[in-house]
This record gives sequence, structure tokens and C-alpha cells, in this order.
Amino acid sequence: MSVTRNVLRGVLRSVTRPVIRAGVISRFFTPLDSSASQYYAFDQDVVLTGDYKITFSSTVSASAGTHNIVLGSDFDAGLYITLRSNGQIILQSGAIQVATAIGVLVIGSLNETSIKRVGDIISITNNNVDVASQSEPGLGTLLFNQTGSGAASFGFDGIIANINISGDGIQPIKLNLDENFGVTSIGVNSAPGNIGTYGNVTAQNISTDSPFYTLNATGTVWTSPDGPDLEVAT
Repeated sequence: MSVTRNVLRGVLRSVTRPVIRAGVISRFFTPLDSSASQYYAFDQDVVLTGDYKITFSSTVSASAGTHNIVLGSDFDAGLYITLRSNGQIILQSGAIQVATAIGVLVIGSLNETSIKRVGDIISITNNNVDVASQSEPGLGTLLFNQTGSGAASFGFDGIIANINISGDGIQPIKLNLDENFGVTSIGVNSAPGNIGTYGNVTAQNISTDSPFYTLNATGTVWTSPDGPDLEVAT
């Protein structure tokens, strides 16, 4: 019986997409370690010049650094979307900063965050609650080429997943980041109609198997034999 379980586990660990078995939802989550310079590099720059919407899931621990870059640019230290261990969400573009109050993020749990621009208005929601809205007519182009960061002082400690980016003049990006990055280095843009490699990412400095999680029946906790339980923030 133990042999059967080991074989089954080996098959599941090789899977690089979410698994749904008779109503059971399973997937990989990969915790990033900033001290090991772990992050994902986009194959092409993602440029947002007009209206846009960015959503992502993430965890941040209380012991993480003050800057945990979800989306950023390796050649512009003043351009990023960052999460802080005090529970704050910040969009920074040069001298312009759109920030939420401290304590918005549920520390240690899987949060769902949305940043949306319509005209000059930037709005941020977290776990379906409006947490910031600000007029910024001077906010220009956003250009991202990485998620997480190769710079340890601006790296990411925690999980980034379910990145969705849509906007004026760009092809949609849907990065679940549900691959086992011990098997593959490529995170695939699974947006409908995606052509070629646009929106894909390559994992940097990640070589061990990603923990494989299963969502409980109530949809509140992801559990794994390979890592700690992951609560879904509400």
C-alpha cells in the first residue's frame, strides 16, 4: 500500500498544471526566498501605458523585509508594486506613491490583491475590500520585467501566484505560477488566445521541488505534506 502511495505522489509531483479530481483542487505553490535571490523574470517587458488591472495572490510573513516586490523593473528601483511586513501595499512610480494603510494585508495568509487604473484614478482592493483610491494624473508608463526581485534588499519572501494583467494595448497575462519549479523553470502565460511566449516567466535560482497543496472542502485552507498549511485570507 505504501508503494502505491509513493508512486501516486511521484506522479502528482511531476504535474505542472492544477489537478482537479472529483471536486478536489490541488496545485503547486512556490515560496520565494530573497536571501537566495529567487524570483521570476518575464521573457519580454510588460508595458502599461493607459488603463489597466493587475491582480495577484500572495503571502508575506511578519519577519519579511520592508520591501517585497510583486512586480518590478530590474533597471528602475523607483518602479514597483511592493508588499510590506506591516501589512501595507504600495505602488511606486518615481516620485508618485499610492499606498494603503498599514495592516491591510493578512500576514501569513494567502491574500488576493487588485490594483486598477481608470483614467487618473488608481484604486487598490485587498480580499474584496476597497483599501485605497487616489487621483494621480502624473502617473506615466509602468514597465515590469520581473516578479519578485533578484536584489536581496528588494526581494520577496513568501508566495506569489495567480498574477493577472490586462490593459490598453497589451495581450492579457495569466500566470498561475502553479508549476513545479523543481521540474521546469518556465511559468506559462495561460491567458486565452496567448500566442507564442509572450507573458511567460523563467524561474531564477529555484531548483527544489515546489510544495504540492490541496484545498480543503470549505475553500479556506491549502494543506501539503511538503509545507505548512496555507490559510486563505478573508
